[in-house]
Amino acid sequence: ATLNVRQQLFIDGAWQAGEAASFTKTDPVSHAPLWQGAAATAEQVEQAVAAARASGDDAVLLDALEAQGDLVGSQVLSPDETVAVFEEAMALCRRLEGDDSPRLGRILAMFAGKAASAHQHGRIEGLLRDALARLPADEAPYDRSGVLLELAKMLHATGQPEEAVARADEALAIRRRLLAPGDPRIGHALGTRASIGGGGPIQSEADAREALAIAERPADGAGEIEALDG
Repeated sequence: ATLNVRQQLFIDGAWQAGEAASFTKTDPVSHAPLWQGAAATAEQVEQAVAAARASGDDAVLLDALEAQGDLVGSQVLSPDETVAVFEEAMALCRRLEGDDSPRLGRILAMFAGKAASAHQHGRIEGLLRDALARLPADEAPYDRSGVLLELAKMLHATGQPEEAVARADEALAIRRRLLAPGDPRIGHALGTRASIGGGGPIQSEADAREALAIAERPADGAGEIEALDG
């Protein structure tokens, strides 16, 4: 199926086409395209943040800050600037949507993923745990699975193997429930569990073999993102 409408970006009172990479958002079950669009460049996001500040609309500013946070690593921001973007976004989200908001969980998880580049290594585990507390399995299962896998790797690296395996097991169970057999994201969860030794040597070898078999299948979804959590 081909979509007739391409998503645009509302920046400073006007619709603009994104100037970065194109992508398609698809239904996670049928893989039917939901919409197509192009991501914003760092310059477009900076323009959106400035315009949002000028508008005085905190909800618009939160959207812009979240987009800017997502670009950390592909744009030039100092460690202090990176921290400032996320701290402001988290504070706004708490005020607008509450402390238990799944959106806050996603922002915390995003910050955890960017924390190393901001010289915030010591905060990563806490950010992941805070994110997990705000991403319940019944409301944001796929986002939760991603945080679980990152936390499992960190726990394994810091000598907490039992919890690491439990977190990887939960993530894999979520993805097997949500996704079609053979989905590469199931393979990623299997690879993570294998790498931390979940279930012992025999289970780890079985996980690694299944992950490899999935990886060797022809790719059919390059450049797509899925609408798993709304």
